[in-house]
Amino acid sequence: MLLSGDPLEQVSGESRKTLTTLIKRSQKTSAPVVFDDIGLNYGNVPLGNGEILHGAFTYLENGWVPVSVEMKSDVECDWFDFWSGQKLNTFPTKIYELNLSENKMSALIISK
Repeated sequence: MLLSGDPLEQVSGESRKTLTTLIKRSQKTSAPVVFDDIGLNYGNVPLGNGEILHGAFTYLENGWVPVSVEMKSDVECDWFDFWSGQKLNTFPTKIYELNLSENKMSALIISK
């Protein structure tokens, strides 16, 4: 239930763009992100056509502790920011390392 009760006629341009991106993602698969680490800092979900959505998260607990998250692919690939589409790497690689900080507490990355 993505929009349950939301006033769609009042959605701003940036919010509309975010909503459109989320709807397009949900059309590829309704599967949730599966976490494979006990800290729930990293998880992924295959989107089809060789694309994988990677989620990186950190949580505040007893003060701030920066987290480095290693995202992995079975094949060398390119890595893109989910929201902007910006390519994040220079050369195809199987691993993309992301540092989360107080200013960047989460990220969604697409590998393809």
